[in-house]
Amino acid sequence: LTRDSASIEKLKLSEFLLDWLDNEHQLNIAHSTYKRYRSLTTHHINPLIGDYKLCKLTPKIVNWFLSQMRNSGQSVRSLQQARALLSISLGEAENQGLIQVNPIRKVKNPQGSERQINPLTIDEVKRLLNAYNGTYLSARLHLALICGLRQGEAIGLRWRDVDLDSGVLQIKNQIQIINGKQAFTTLKTERSKRSVVLTESTRLALVSHKQLVEHMFVKADRNWEELDLVFPRAN
Repeated sequence: LTRDSASIEKLKLSEFLLDWLDNEHQLNIAHSTYKRYRSLTTHHINPLIGDYKLCKLTPKIVNWFLSQMRNSGQSVRSLQQARALLSISLGEAENQGLIQVNPIRKVKNPQGSERQINPLTIDEVKRLLNAYNGTYLSARLHLALICGLRQGEAIGLRWRDVDLDSGVLQIKNQIQIINGKQAFTTLKTERSKRSVVLTESTRLALVSHKQLVEHMFVKADRNWEELDLVFPRAN
């Protein structure tokens, strides 16, 4: 919206941030990212610094805000996401001429100790796959442990994107929870779209899995809703 100089001087961060997030940025990001950004806005940013006028924000104010988040027990990752959200939004405010300079440029990205990750060993992966061999979970575990598919990518996978003859699958979309319901959505970035070459054991797991899905189809009879899902529910 076009604003005159008087309204720009009175514009608060909270007003600009929610309007920009809901009406502009939401269209450019994954729904899960939008939900996270909106949560950060309503629960952290606006309660602490939302009443500041947009043109009066300084690096000192933002650093104080981040320190308050840290003191309240928020993780380093949450601080980094809050800074990223402010950086993107205030960058757009600068582009629109609402502020002279984006103050986040002089705010360092919060740092902290990295969380220790203890992945499964190769032997543990083998034991897990062997334990579930022949079950409905077998192919699901193969795609997670061997192919590295994320949860939403796996449950959003459709047979049309799986070539069992050549042993290649295409990752094109995902399923996310939007307004309490599962829905197909695009992947978070264009780089997330990819082809995955299957190992022979994973290909065979999918071949067996397709037979299980066909049995589910027969059992469901007329209650079946055909969505071409590799991992459907009972109907």
